[in-house]
Amino acid sequence: MNGQAELAKNQLRSAITAGSKALADVAKTGAFLSSQSTSTLVGTFGGFMGVALAYATSLIVLPASFAVLGPIGLGLGVTGSLLVYRATDGFKAEKAYETRQREAAAVLDVVKTLPKGAPAEFRTALLEEHQRLVLGRSPEQVEVKLLAAPSPENRLA
Repeated sequence: MNGQAELAKNQLRSAITAGSKALADVAKTGAFLSSQSTSTLVGTFGGFMGVALAYATSLIVLPASFAVLGPIGLGLGVTGSLLVYRATDGFKAEKAYETRQREAAAVLDVVKTLPKGAPAEFRTALLEEHQRLVLGRSPEQVEVKLLAAPSPENRLA
């Protein structure tokens, strides 16, 4: 009886260790995927769906046909999902967002390299431009937000 309890404890420890490792792997994969562009994620999802459809078809038709249907499903899934995504103007929106983010980073780099004696109006104008680019707002909307900000530290928030 004691040996069975010890065996059960060891199996439980092993399961907990395996579960923790799997959870860490999922978290690492999630962090990696969140850093990818939407186009990459859409293509990846489409590829999985294409392979899944090819697998289901091979189970119905002939299991050996998956060797032929798998790559075809992968190619059609990736291509089809990206075409659908781009047809919905998602690609244009993503490119515009990426462009704004690069421009905002460039403006912020300029702000960080300003000499200490630079005019406050110039710094404020650059910060407003940064906010407009980051938030996609018009200068008037940014100005209202800046005026409502309780302290200068919140201007980049």
